[in-house]
Amino acid sequence: MKFQGEIDMLRGPIANIRLTQLSYGILIAIFLTGSMLLIVNSINPLIPTDPGLSGPTQREEIFFDTLKAGSFNPALFITNILWALVPLTITLFIIAFYLPTMSSLGLSTELVQKKDKVKRFYLPARGYTLTIDSAHIRVTRKLSSVKGLMLREMNFIVYLPSDYPDKKRVFDFLVGEKIKYTETHVLLQKSVSIRNIPLLIVRTRAILRISNTTQNS
Repeated sequence: MKFQGEIDMLRGPIANIRLTQLSYGILIAIFLTGSMLLIVNSINPLIPTDPGLSGPTQREEIFFDTLKAGSFNPALFITNILWALVPLTITLFIIAFYLPTMSSLGLSTELVQKKDKVKRFYLPARGYTLTIDSAHIRVTRKLSSVKGLMLREMNFIVYLPSDYPDKKRVFDFLVGEKIKYTETHVLLQKSVSIRNIPLLIVRTRAILRISNTTQNS
């Protein structure tokens, strides 16, 4: 029980995490709902609502008669659709770039740096970076899964120098999911529950320091 309590102390604060997830969800809901309302308001005037109409066929005939009569304003319709794209675009930006604060993740501001990296298509990948000797840890949003989009899990990547001798040992210790090689680094990647990030950082720092001690002895 004592051991489990020590592990729980190393996990992210559940109240702060839930508040972050709630704020994230509310922001998405507000802007997405606004976009949908603008689209619906643009389409509603085109749909006949007279209860005396007998069926879909008669409704379609009146709809096309309305268009032929010139009462449909294409410029106004397009303008409304363009306005609807504004909150929709904001929603996409929130999903792509929203990043929990370090305090909500249980990370120390003294050890971790917030840093954006340029990825493919020159889009910034927001995240936090922790340097450990010649290696560093990178925590970023995960957008390739439902849990990642819901801010329940994040990407946890360990960057090791390409000539690092204990790559397999570190990968196995992390229970890694993916390994990638670049000219200068080896990237060990896994998905991690948002609350377990501080615990995994502590474990990774420990195995890296053990490996460095073994190399130097």
